[in-house]
Amino acid sequence: MAVRNANDGVSMAQTAEGAMQESSKIMERMRELALQSANGSNSDKDREAMQKEMGQLQEEMNRIADTTSFGGHNLLDGSFGEKSFQIGANSNETQSLGLMDVSAHAIGREHKKLEGDPADVSVTGGTATQDGSFAMMVDGKEHKIAITEDMSAEDFENKLNNIDGLSGIVVKDAEAAGGVTPDPNPAAATPSTLEATGLALGDNDKLTIAIEGGASVDLTKTDLKTEAAFGTAVDALTNAGYTIAATTVGGSGADKDNVNGFTITDPNGNNVGVTATLSATGGGNISDTAAVIIGGQSLNKTTDASTDLTMTGGTPDAGGDGGTGTPDAGGARFTVDFSNVKIDTDIKSLSFVNGTGDAGGEGDAGGDGGTGGVTRNGTATELNINDQVHKESVAGLSLLSQEGAQNAIDVLDSAMEQIDSKRAEIGAFQNRMNHTMSNLVNINENVAASNSRIKDVDFASETVNMTKGQILQQAGTSILAQAKQIPQSALSLLG
Repeated sequence: MAVRNANDGVSMAQTAEGAMQESSKIMERMRELALQSANGSNSDKDREAMQKEMGQLQEEMNRIADTTSFGGHNLLDGSFGEKSFQIGANSNETQSLGLMDVSAHAIGREHKKLEGDPADVSVTGGTATQDGSFAMMVDGKEHKIAITEDMSAEDFENKLNNIDGLSGIVVKDAEAAGGVTPDPNPAAATPSTLEATGLALGDNDKLTIAIEGGASVDLTKTDLKTEAAFGTAVDALTNAGYTIAATTVGGSGADKDNVNGFTITDPNGNNVGVTATLSATGGGNISDTAAVIIGGQSLNKTTDASTDLTMTGGTPDAGGDGGTGTPDAGGARFTVDFSNVKIDTDIKSLSFVNGTGDAGGEGDAGGDGGTGGVTRNGTATELNINDQVHKESVAGLSLLSQEGAQNAIDVLDSAMEQIDSKRAEIGAFQNRMNHTMSNLVNINENVAASNSRIKDVDFASETVNMTKGQILQQAGTSILAQAKQIPQSALSLLG
């Protein structure tokens, strides 16, 4: 009977496991739909069609869970609980099987959130020569991410959400990008200043400014006799995306226009000053000595209309040492939002590692400086995890948006892990019951053999005893017969 009971247990387990296997296949199809919906090439109508199939699959999962039964017991709707099977001849010789609710409403992903409304984390970038880094600590294990110069917010977000146990982290580009707050000492951080003084131009003379090294501005048709004319030229350069600072135009009489000091920076805030050329055109002469200062170096030359006055000096990073300074709050590359992060329930601690910014990198003081790091709008680096557990079920999944599809992938992965884990338990139960049945059969065979051997020994012993009794009986009869013959012999002699 114990073997029969064990066989019934195996049959019940196989019925449940087969239904769960079909549920896994359904979720695999759901995941394919989620991957398809997550692609940007799909239209809203495409996603609506995918959602219709998703709805049918969700209903089929519920039907399987509600109708799978064995011996009058529903197995997968959550009502089965745990039942024991009598596998021995004595009391409490049992083995138990527990089953779970595998309906679309019951399985999914459980997660925790952070307490309160966590402040955003600002992450600074690196330089052209050295990457920055951001490190998350998950239960004491460090996950370090390099912040490269060409990394996008989407790349950074994907790397964070690929950390095991985390999802829902949002990364955005910081509102302001830039480097360091320079030291107020101008000697330590000299910008590229092109200073031309003492240029005397005739009434019809014109000035050409050419900036090489990837940028060029043509001002040859601009008459610089008046301050207004030079202002128009400055506006043209500014509208092209460049910034000109510290410009002055003035003078009178023979000097006409004097331009004292102008600094040119590109749209990214970097100084441009590889090579600059000034030339006089139109018929007059640049008759005075021109003193030109670039990066602190002075060049003097007297020229006429047929000769260019070329100013050289400086480097692509325009102006020597970048000086010293401190990381600028506006120098953040990314902003990391943890407000909607989803944390696996088995994670106990979560934090990020503070970084430092090296403000003394090479380049001008207004550019990106130093190695990257991380700062947070607050003092704590530990992110406090709320103990409350939130659940997202397969029944609530939506493929109507890319965000919903991405979330569906995570939820389905978690749900399939739950099914796989329970199927592993059921498989172990079946294997154990098979071993139990083999053992019961073995016990029965050995008991029968032992009983046979005992019976064989008893038969031999009784046969010996019977033979012995027969011999004794025959001997007694023989002696008695002989005893009777003695008196008869005596009487015959007397008679």
